[in-house]
Amino acid sequence: MDDVQGVIDTEQAKTVLRMLLEEEPCIAWATDSNLRLTSLLGAPQTVSRLPRNLKVGRTISDAFQKAASDVTAVDAHRRALSGKAIHLDLILSGRIYCTYIRPIKDDNNQIVGCLGFAHDVTDAFRTKGELIAERNLLQNYLDVANVIFVVLSREGNILLLNQKGYDILGYEKDSLLGKNWFTTCLPTLFRDHVRDVHEKIMSGELELFEYYENPVQTRSGDQRVIEWHNTLLTDSMGQRTGSLSSGIDITERHQAEEALRKIHAEMEQRIVERTAQIAEVNRRLQNEVQERQRVEMKLRQGYEELENIYNSTVDGMLIADAGTKRFVRANASIISLLGYSEEELLSLSIPDIHPAGELPRIEEHFGGLARGHITTLSNCSVLRKDGTVFYADIAGNKIDYHQSLCCIGFFRDVTERKEAHETLQRNEQILRRLLDASDQERQLVAYEIHDGLAQQIASAKMYFDTFKDLIQTDVHDRLKTMVPEQAEKIFAEGVRLLGDSFIEVRRIIGELRPLVIDEEGVLVAIEHYVRNPRFHGVLQIDFHHCVNFDRLTPPLENALLRIVQEGLRNVQKHSQSQKVRVELVQEGTTLRMEIQDWGVGFDVQAPRETGFGLEGIRQRVRLLGGLLQIDSVPGCGTRILVQLPVEEREKKQEPR
Repeated sequence: MDDVQGVIDTEQAKTVLRMLLEEEPCIAWATDSNLRLTSLLGAPQTVSRLPRNLKVGRTISDAFQKAASDVTAVDAHRRALSGKAIHLDLILSGRIYCTYIRPIKDDNNQIVGCLGFAHDVTDAFRTKGELIAERNLLQNYLDVANVIFVVLSREGNILLLNQKGYDILGYEKDSLLGKNWFTTCLPTLFRDHVRDVHEKIMSGELELFEYYENPVQTRSGDQRVIEWHNTLLTDSMGQRTGSLSSGIDITERHQAEEALRKIHAEMEQRIVERTAQIAEVNRRLQNEVQERQRVEMKLRQGYEELENIYNSTVDGMLIADAGTKRFVRANASIISLLGYSEEELLSLSIPDIHPAGELPRIEEHFGGLARGHITTLSNCSVLRKDGTVFYADIAGNKIDYHQSLCCIGFFRDVTERKEAHETLQRNEQILRRLLDASDQERQLVAYEIHDGLAQQIASAKMYFDTFKDLIQTDVHDRLKTMVPEQAEKIFAEGVRLLGDSFIEVRRIIGELRPLVIDEEGVLVAIEHYVRNPRFHGVLQIDFHHCVNFDRLTPPLENALLRIVQEGLRNVQKHSQSQKVRVELVQEGTTLRMEIQDWGVGFDVQAPRETGFGLEGIRQRVRLLGGLLQIDSVPGCGTRILVQLPVEEREKKQEPR
């Protein structure tokens, strides 16, 4: 009865083993002491891939006769017959098998054959290679970025620091991994505070600061100020495991050409662990599958993290094929900058996003990238979909993307910087011209004083000196030489010259700043100016006003008068018009001034050397927060429209 039960148990064991082998890509076999196959079990699909001669009844030597791997298989069986347990990887029909061969012993402990087991691990090896290739590709993206990337653990230890970080900090590559960021890379003054904030964020007491600035300390002891953008790293349960920060060296913003590099040391370690687990496949088949899934999940998370970095970086990024120059990859920032959809952008090539005049420089830059040169283009013009142009600094490098030679470019929008620089240059030119005009005005005043006022005063002094000599001479001699009427005439002439000098002084003062504007206000000052005798018979001036204010602030009153003066000078000098209309109207809290002539006019769009008159009006309006509009057509006259906010002067309280 026991013998029957033993047979039944053996048959059940064979059935279970056969079912197991048919579920997995595995085979099992046994030989006798002559290495003749006595049994061969496995799924039909797996067995069909084996050498044709590998059948029950044939020897191992008959089945393996040709390839070097076959010789290895025969040698492994012979070594098993000597009492050794053999583990090796066999390549059969292009498939990789993790193989174990052990000796079979009888009840007398004598070796009577071999027992073999093999697991097809081809797909696992291929998956490992693909994941490594994906990881290397994503790391290449970081190699050309121009910002620091650092990953810190909960304790503040450095888990990852890219090449840009090592360049800025002055350390050898990988020398900071595992070291404490706060102790190694922060100045003593800030170290404890930043560490305390990090610990509170990791414990959940504080929310993460998405943006902040703080100095770091280089190996040489220098300090660099870094602008950080941060995000939390969490595990699958949502627990905070560390932080990922990207930083830009704002101490020297223009030095942005170094590439990003991210070393994923944990990934490599997990791949090694996974490879070791594959070696134990006969004992832990189910555990190996679970471990592989875990590692793949981590790799996908790493890929997604790098993908998020790629898509969330502020700078635009484009990848173009080195041969066709067509775009093969674009991040969200460049799509937003150019105004295309991703599908539209990937149908374009490099010449499609640059003006024709910029293409020679672009072609030279792209050719240098394809040859392996890391270069940067400054203030490069780029075309948007709507035809507008913005300016960018473009840093690039050569990369291998999907097994093709490509070039990656980083686009930083510098349009505002360029416009600010051009505005600064224009303001400098205006300032120089204002200074020149001021010097010229002083020179003209000096000429007028020298040729007019000074001459009149000098003549008056001569007359009074003569009169003084006359009245100090002896009476007898005076009566002999001159009659009293002549002395009176000399004195009267001196008085007349002094009177003319006084009139000339008032005229010069009126030209510089009429006293009437301080005494009576801007309306009376404009009335007084348009009635200047210089315009009589030359220019008919109609001045109309409708205002509610009493007095305006001195800067505003002075600006209105100066605008009228400059406008009328322009009319008199350039327009050839014999009539001009000046209008000042208050509309609520806004003053509207118009100066209209019916002269020769000009083309406001045509390039020309701007005179100081219109430029002076423009600058006065700008400084007072107003608006200026100049309408003119050749042959149809010119209209200058100025709008300024009303600023009334505070009335002085009467004494009680």
